[in-house]
Amino acid sequence: MSSTISGSNAISNLSGSDTNFDTVLANLKKVESTQLNRLEAWKSDWKLRYDAFDKVITQVSTASSVLANLASKNSFVTKNVTSSDSNIISAVANASADDVQHTINVTQVASNAIWANTGHVFSSKTDIINTSGSAQTFSYSYAGKEYSIAVPANTTLDSFASMVNNSVDNPGIKISIVQASSGYVFQVAGKSTGASNGLVIHSANLEGMNSTGATSTWKTNNLLDMSSTVTDPTNFAYDLIMEDGNKFSVKIAGNKTNSDLATAINSQVGRSIASIDGSGNLQLTDVKAMYRRDADTQTTFSTPTTKFTISPSPTTTTLSGDLTVTLNMNDGATTGTRTLTIKAGTTMQNAAIQIAQASGASSADMTLNSSGSWDLSLANVNGATFSFANSGSDSSKIAATVTADATAMGTKVVGSSGAQSFTASTAVTFDSAKLSEKLGGTSADASKSFTYTIVGHDGTTQSFSLTQDKTYQDLLTQLSSYGAASGNTVTLANTESFYLSGGGTGGGMDGVTAKTDATTTVTNMTAASTLESPPDLVYTYTTNASTTPQTVTLSGGSSMTSIIAALKAKGLTGSLVSSDGATTIDLQTGTLPTTGNYYLKLNNIDTFSGPSIAGQVTTSSNWNIRAAANAKYTVDNWPVEMESDTNSVSNVIEGVVFTIKDKGSSTLSVNTDITSVEKSIQNFLDSVNSVLLTINELSKFDKDKEVTTNDPNKSTSKNYSTSQLTAEKGGLLQGNYGVQLFKSRFMSMLNSAPPGFTSRTTASDVLSGDVLANLANMGIKVETDQSSSNYGLLQIAPSSGIAELKQMDQSNYENMINSHLSDVVDFFCSTGTGVSTSPDFRYGSHISGITKGGTYDVNYNVDASGNITKVTVGGVEATRDTSQPGYYYSVSSGDARGLSLQVDNLTPGAHSGQIRIKEGLVQTVSTFLKSEMTFTDVNVTTTGTAQQNADAIALKSQNGALMVLKNNYQSIMENIDKKITQEQTRLDQWEARQKTYFANLETLLKKYNTQQTQLESQIKSLTSSSSS
Repeated sequence: MSSTISGSNAISNLSGSDTNFDTVLANLKKVESTQLNRLEAWKSDWKLRYDAFDKVITQVSTASSVLANLASKNSFVTKNVTSSDSNIISAVANASADDVQHTINVTQVASNAIWANTGHVFSSKTDIINTSGSAQTFSYSYAGKEYSIAVPANTTLDSFASMVNNSVDNPGIKISIVQASSGYVFQVAGKSTGASNGLVIHSANLEGMNSTGATSTWKTNNLLDMSSTVTDPTNFAYDLIMEDGNKFSVKIAGNKTNSDLATAINSQVGRSIASIDGSGNLQLTDVKAMYRRDADTQTTFSTPTTKFTISPSPTTTTLSGDLTVTLNMNDGATTGTRTLTIKAGTTMQNAAIQIAQASGASSADMTLNSSGSWDLSLANVNGATFSFANSGSDSSKIAATVTADATAMGTKVVGSSGAQSFTASTAVTFDSAKLSEKLGGTSADASKSFTYTIVGHDGTTQSFSLTQDKTYQDLLTQLSSYGAASGNTVTLANTESFYLSGGGTGGGMDGVTAKTDATTTVTNMTAASTLESPPDLVYTYTTNASTTPQTVTLSGGSSMTSIIAALKAKGLTGSLVSSDGATTIDLQTGTLPTTGNYYLKLNNIDTFSGPSIAGQVTTSSNWNIRAAANAKYTVDNWPVEMESDTNSVSNVIEGVVFTIKDKGSSTLSVNTDITSVEKSIQNFLDSVNSVLLTINELSKFDKDKEVTTNDPNKSTSKNYSTSQLTAEKGGLLQGNYGVQLFKSRFMSMLNSAPPGFTSRTTASDVLSGDVLANLANMGIKVETDQSSSNYGLLQIAPSSGIAELKQMDQSNYENMINSHLSDVVDFFCSTGTGVSTSPDFRYGSHISGITKGGTYDVNYNVDASGNITKVTVGGVEATRDTSQPGYYYSVSSGDARGLSLQVDNLTPGAHSGQIRIKEGLVQTVSTFLKSEMTFTDVNVTTTGTAQQNADAIALKSQNGALMVLKNNYQSIMENIDKKITQEQTRLDQWEARQKTYFANLETLLKKYNTQQTQLESQIKSLTSSSSS
């Protein structure tokens, strides 16, 4: 009998036994699956490597995060502060505080103003405070400003407090209702401490605040020196427009002299540019103009500025006809006009660029405004006029609005009925290497031209044009006809500026620099003359009985006694009280002193203001008053008493915030918590070692490691595996070049000086380097004892076969911790600390995240006239920044980009040294580990542009080595998966074919079996017939 193919492929009695074709097929499939098994084993090995890499990367990520949090000094070190009397002073300190003692003597605690009403006791909170039958006004002065609120008739005490407290105009006062033994009263308190936050409650027709029969005393905050003369000078700002267009502001009081002004200018600019000659003229070198303004009423300086508004879609909107634009120029030194014609068909974006270029602007940055149009602001432009060839179509596409006119500059300084003038010359220098190049570059269009403009020191202009296919030599030749040529430089006399004024962006001025030398002269500036005649002294006050301001005016320079006498003449009553209260002089009946220090008290005065006299109401018959006051104290016996408007003081002792609690003296002791530093160092080592330990475990050779066998003959063994990796004694990443590369770079960094650090040449030469420049200096090294569980890890004083060596490492560590703790913290946690190795120049500043940490060679030369001819930093030429004081130079390219320094030594000759930007080891390691986690999956393609491919290559170059290898492993596994899929498909197809073959065989065998049966039947029949 035979079974069908739908069941088991078994055929009975074939060759004398049943044949199970399922078993046959399964065994054949095992043989046929050899390649599939190999691929799966291969993938399994790659997955093991991938997972091992993932462990390393996870540990790197964890260490990077831990170190990033540890990198700041305030995280790395703890400063402890103890107070000898914590009832008077308490304090906290951060890492920048020095380990020293400070003695603080408090004479006054800062307080807020409190006015407790005594004029009326309310039986309940719902008693009426406004019983007048009509609305009344509650008005008060707080922090020098007046406020008021309407109080409706029949308003209750409770509602009144709520109205004031919740008013949107409330500047920071609070009304509180207090239950007293006899009823309810209220108080008004300012929320802020400090004398500048004084509070005055004006009389009002409200219960407890009526002025009828009320008295008060106004008192000065400080003692008045009766022998002093009082002036109220204007706070001037003198604004200098430098030869390169940068601006300097110098603030100075009006009672100073012209000589003081020159000194202030030189101090602010950092070099000697101002002087007064024998004729009383102020000479200003490198300056094109000087203006003066009242710094209190006009807080900023600006040359005229015009905003051009461009219609929406400026890149597609075009002019229907030609447009002629006339710009009214005013750069503070010269005035004039610039006229340009913009051709029909020009987009509005390009029209804006042409206008900006004509004005001499270096850029044309447009911003989208709230109405959907675009704005372009151009400095030195005092309005513009437009002439449209097609006004109906184009006039709505552009408009000009002056946003700052000439008044924003203040007044041009002319001395005492004098004058201001300036002379200038401009040197235009060409790069000799570019003289043969075309103005328009390799894509120069001979049909287009560049336009150049020369602006004279009187504002007149000259312009010329050259086609783009002309060379820079042609430009030099053309320019020479306007000035004197010497080599590759053309000097234009009486010229304020030279610039590219038309022709579009790109080219035209490549390798061309224009430097202007200007001198401004202001006549009638005699050295001893003051900047202004003393202004009058104006004192304003109001009384309890009237809110109408009264004034007293005296000549500037009046004595304090004269001022008090003028108040007396006004009929004001009060007294002068000595500091100890022992002497009281009645203002009306007593003799006013001409010497000595006194408090001034005025009776029934509500407010009072004026030069050198400030105070507040301190007593009132309607109120118990605590005046707002500043904290007053001295630090470390400094003779000048200091003041603070709050009791929390943070700007006196660097790194220390102390809180004043009471009057008296207390000594603060600041100490570094050494334990916190040692703990941070150990945390650093633990983080670093966690990465090293992970790598060591995954890449080491372990002779005792239990391994599997991949011998096919032992496939039935319990430890059989197709994996090659698990059959080896080495770790999963042993010999892996990516891990070796990472570890090599990691260890090199750990054993080297961090960026900007270098060891001193001698212990005493502080400029040459650092006390601590690498871990080995403080006894932290790699454990080399292979029998140690810490083998290959960073350790403090690791084990050594030489006992003295371990002892020396331990001694170095303890010496650094105990004697050079600040250097230890600096080594681990510097964040862009800049230092100079030369007294000839100073570190100025750098841009965090742009300027790279490291050591940069600085070289500069000074000619015989004391002029700096060239400054290089890290091999890159630095440029002078006249917007900064002194001889300030900045770097705009290379690793030092954003670094600035100030040259101090102008002795003729060559000068050299280094600027070091120090980055602490913790941040350096954290940044390195973070960079190893960087990965951007981009590809360089044949269809991409050259720029796209260049960008892709730049991004790929920033990928971390570990992440690149992990990604490669992922790609390998994905490719193996594809091969496995292909092999599985082939195997499925093979199996299907085999099933077909066996089905056909079954059918054939069944046929033969049927034939056999038939034959056997026939034979049997024949046999029976024969027998019969």
